[in-house]
Amino acid sequence: METIKQDLKNGQLKQIYFFLGEEVYLSDYYINTIKSKTVQAEEFNFFKIDSERLEFFQDAVFSSPMMSEKKLVVFKGIDFSTEIKDGDVSYIEEIISDIPFYTHIIFACREISKKTSKIYKLLTDKCIVCEFKKQGAPEILRWIANVVKANGMEITKEAAELMMQYAGYDMNTLKNEIDKCCSFCLKEGIITEDTIKEIVTRNIESKTFDLLDAVMDTQKEKALKIFAGLEKDEEEPVMINGALAKTLMGVLEYKVLKNSGQSPSAISSKMGLKPFTQKKYTRYAEKLSEKFLQKMINRCSEFDISFKTGAINGYTGLNILICEMMER
Repeated sequence: METIKQDLKNGQLKQIYFFLGEEVYLSDYYINTIKSKTVQAEEFNFFKIDSERLEFFQDAVFSSPMMSEKKLVVFKGIDFSTEIKDGDVSYIEEIISDIPFYTHIIFACREISKKTSKIYKLLTDKCIVCEFKKQGAPEILRWIANVVKANGMEITKEAAELMMQYAGYDMNTLKNEIDKCCSFCLKEGIITEDTIKEIVTRNIESKTFDLLDAVMDTQKEKALKIFAGLEKDEEEPVMINGALAKTLMGVLEYKVLKNSGQSPSAISSKMGLKPFTQKKYTRYAEKLSEKFLQKMINRCSEFDISFKTGAINGYTGLNILICEMMER
């Protein structure tokens, strides 16, 4: 990512880039920035290509720009390893080996096999590679503050942290939530924790932590109320069950590693935990035994099969699961 930042700062854009990585927001941001720097009359000089339109790639690259000195061709996909067949790699190689001076090309994908993929080898050989990895908590916090500031507003650190807990770390999702909050707080000029609680849409992971918190504290009435809220929001039982299973497996792994003598910071680094998630895992690991965790993980697996086969109503099954967890 530093490469493209430097190229833009110096005004020396390369002709071919390969953007890859999970953080699609950053990839799209730099695609749009390059487009703004290179293309006039966008309808004639900006082309989007994917594996389904591969036959148009050559014309997009070699046709002359209209009412502009430059043109930009973006070849975009999810996973080039599966979307671009080995037989098409030679065709792409021939095109990008000698492109016109007026054309810029960006290949962009989220995933790719780095060991066996022929297209990966070609693109890393021929392109300037920029990898956009998921950002950590400090980077996301700074970014939230900067986006809010660009809207002429402020956000407290506590509110930014709560937004991440509620919405997750995906930057596209967070950008939508920031825009909502900025519109809501336009008169006040500041986004607070109360704003986040009222406005931000909570993801399933965040709701699952609330449910488990109530279970840990044996607050049956509260746990069932949270579960009723999930049902009211029409969250899919399979998704709720999956989120519970994922969390319980994470807590079990955390507990096993901690019992082996590893420090919390080492465990967090090894598991790739966010600060908020690590705090929750630490609490749950202290309260739940390995035997209980494994039992509940198995029960989640059993209910998953029952839900998918229609052997039991999903919400009924989850109600039973929650009650079983309370009886540890």
